[in-house]
Amino acid sequence: MEYVSYSELTPGRNFPLMKESLEKQAYASKRIVLEHLKNGNVELARASRKKDVFTGEIIPAEVLLMSDGKFRWSNELAWYVEKHNLRLPKEFEDHILTIK
Repeated sequence: MEYVSYSELTPGRNFPLMKESLEKQAYASKRIVLEHLKNGNVELARASRKKDVFTGEIIPAEVLLMSDGKFRWSNELAWYVEKHNLRLPKEFEDHILTIK
């Protein structure tokens, strides 16, 4: 399975920069993307809290590793999509939109 992340969340692993993937406004498929990110299968739960890398605000959820059978992601991605209009890598977004 392919792991989806960003350099700000997973440093040192050559992921894209999240700050370069933000939209100024909500995008057309945002609701569908959020639904998918929030409803993946939980593979791992960790009792810790993360801070928003842009605002320093505490993300109000435990850290979860989620998957859909093809991709894996941290539940933090949903926070950034919802709060900052983060666009996911094209391959992952296209996958989400084709299965919904």
